[in-house]
Amino acid sequence: MSNGIVLGSTTIPDTLTAGEYSFIAYTNRLLNGLPNVLFTQRVTIKSTTTGTYTASLNPLDTSATASKQKVMLLVNFLEADKQPNTIQVSYYVGDTKKPLLKGDLKTEFGKHIFEIPSSILTAGNNKLHVTVKHEKEFKELIMELPIVRKPAIVKFYPEGGTLVNNLESNIGWEVTDYKGNPLKASAVLFQDKKAIANIATNSYGISRFLLKPTASHKYSIKLVGINRKDTAYVLPEAINEGPVITIANAIVNDTLIAVVKSNKPEQLYVIGHDYKEIYFASPVKLDTLQKRIKIILNDLPKGLTQITVIDSLGRPFAERLIFAHYNRRSKLEIKTDSTSYGQRQKVSLKIKLSDIGKMDSGLVSIAVVEQKRLDIKNQKDIESYFYLHANLDNLPLKENYLGEQKFDKQFLEDILLVKGWSKYKWLDMLNPSQADTAKFDDVFLGKRYT
Repeated sequence: MSNGIVLGSTTIPDTLTAGEYSFIAYTNRLLNGLPNVLFTQRVTIKSTTTGTYTASLNPLDTSATASKQKVMLLVNFLEADKQPNTIQVSYYVGDTKKPLLKGDLKTEFGKHIFEIPSSILTAGNNKLHVTVKHEKEFKELIMELPIVRKPAIVKFYPEGGTLVNNLESNIGWEVTDYKGNPLKASAVLFQDKKAIANIATNSYGISRFLLKPTASHKYSIKLVGINRKDTAYVLPEAINEGPVITIANAIVNDTLIAVVKSNKPEQLYVIGHDYKEIYFASPVKLDTLQKRIKIILNDLPKGLTQITVIDSLGRPFAERLIFAHYNRRSKLEIKTDSTSYGQRQKVSLKIKLSDIGKMDSGLVSIAVVEQKRLDIKNQKDIESYFYLHANLDNLPLKENYLGEQKFDKQFLEDILLVKGWSKYKWLDMLNPSQADTAKFDDVFLGKRYT
């Protein structure tokens, strides 16, 4: 690699079967025996050859409540007179490293019925994988088998990290199915047994609501129309004392506005950092129980920054994630000489890079791809990966993570509240034990810090 860039290519052999694959890139720097930095790009390989036969998995009886689920494998040759009596098949159910079932068999005239006990299937471990082999031709088939419906998973993310008695704050909440897929849901918020509000998530399974909790009450929600059972999801209990931080707009340009609250007068500090470097530390003296602060972000790099509230003893109590300098964007203008092109027709492009930093050069990669081969689930652009995916895990699938539209910014606001929670549990840190001690390996210095 030179100056952080390397160019190259790889050849994929035509013997590789069609399916879902991943390119994985990592360095030789390890942390706890695992790559410290890991990049994964999913790709879909589609077959360009017709083949001599087709293979399919067809459900016969795949009820989650059946004792055994039956799936038929059908193998049909395009030329009927070349259909062999038997075909070699291998299969497994579940994970490839620790399969629930596996075996080899031969079909009878292109047919075989799999019988899989429903009792062995669990969430995330319920797929039938079949490989069909005839001479040098392979086909791989996958079918997801149903399991008994699981309740939705609901998680709560109080702004700052905790609910504090008599202090109003935003509560982010997220609803997913047992696989982690987002669910659009409606719910009723309860104080003890009294309904106090109707709330709902968006199509990404995320939303927020305001709550001023009282320590003597318990708060919960019940989903409407999703779970078969009347399941109540309980919010974390409010603690008696402690500061909270409220940030109405976490997507900011050059200035951050925040509100720090506490139910007692105290001396606090608001720190901006990325766990490696502290960018600012602002004292906040709470003579009243609430103070609005304004912080100029000139020294912050563009991207994610953690805002942490600590007390006079340096103990962290609340944390919030922001995206600084959102307006600092490089813009690439591209114009073509035509709106459509024929096969092997020359394409002329005009490319102009305009940047706030007056950049007059840049690296551009160009590819020609069929429109139908573009898949949002595999799409990974450099900007959103650098600023978001490299630091936040399991983001909902979205075409443009850093868009300029109001809807795009609201999505990112919700992500910063829900997905950007602290790496630590603040209250647990206040009572450290030997097991809580974090260890960091620095391979460059050859030293270990505890």
